[in-house]
Amino acid sequence: MLSTALAGCTSVSRRSYAQPVTYVSFAAQEACLTAGCELVPNLSADSSARIEGRRGAILGFFAGQGGETIQVDFAERGGATEVTITSRKRAFAFLAQRHLDARVAVYLDQYIAEDREFEPRIVERTSGAQR
Repeated sequence: MLSTALAGCTSVSRRSYAQPVTYVSFAAQEACLTAGCELVPNLSADSSARIEGRRGAILGFFAGQGGETIQVDFAERGGATEVTITSRKRAFAFLAQRHLDARVAVYLDQYIAEDREFEPRIVERTSGAQR
C-alpha cells in the first residue's frame, strides 16, 4: 500500500500552444503564482526551458495541505510550444495535499486566451510595433 501511495504522488498535465516559448513561459509564471506557488530559482543550464515552484505547508506534517512542488517544462516544436506540467506531493503528507498541475494548466489556458484577446489591441499586426 505504501508503494502505491508514494507512486501516486506525481501527476502530469500536457498542453500545446501556438505561441513562442517566451510568451508561454511568462503566462506559466503567472499561472503558478495564481495557484499559490512561490517560484524557485532554476539553476540548470537551460533555465529558460523550465519553471519550478513550491507551495508552503499550510497545516501539520502528516495531514496538512501544502508542500507540493510544481515543475513546468517547455519544448518548441514546429512553431508551437509544448508544455509539460508536473506536480509532486511530499511523501508523508500526501493524503491532504492536492496536485497543482491541473490547476496551473487551467490558469495557463486562461492567461493565454486573455493574451490572445488583448494582443491585437496592443500590437499592430503588420509591423509588430506597440500602439
